[in-house]
Amino acid sequence: MLLRRKRGSREVPIAESSTEDGAALPLDFPDSGPNPEDSCLQREQERILCAAVNELKPGLRKAIELREFGELSTGETAQVMGLSVGAVKARVFHGRRKLRQTLKRYVESTRTYRTRALRQETRWLSTLIGQKQALREAEL
Repeated sequence: MLLRRKRGSREVPIAESSTEDGAALPLDFPDSGPNPEDSCLQREQERILCAAVNELKPGLRKAIELREFGELSTGETAQVMGLSVGAVKARVFHGRRKLRQTLKRYVESTRTYRTRALRQETRWLSTLIGQKQALREAEL
């Protein structure tokens, strides 16, 4: 249904697609797909999350995968894993906590890298500006 709705929005009346002298106007259709930057960011986030989940112990990983990614209820997850509901709740809790710690480490390391890169870029720009000013003064 969603695809059919989007398909209809791309239609352009023939009267609007040509000018008065009969020359056809180029039709620019907006790209309905995600832009490359968003796609790349989403793939990177998926890769990071996958790596963080793979760092979990097998019992925690299975509980998280069934409960969060498989969207099973706690009772259903307990049946699949052959555990009590309380055990599944504990594993999901500890798995989420471990994931939070792992992802927090990644975010902090990214912030440190970005801060360092920003400082380096600022120093480089100030040096460049200083050189340009020196050249202008030398020309005068």
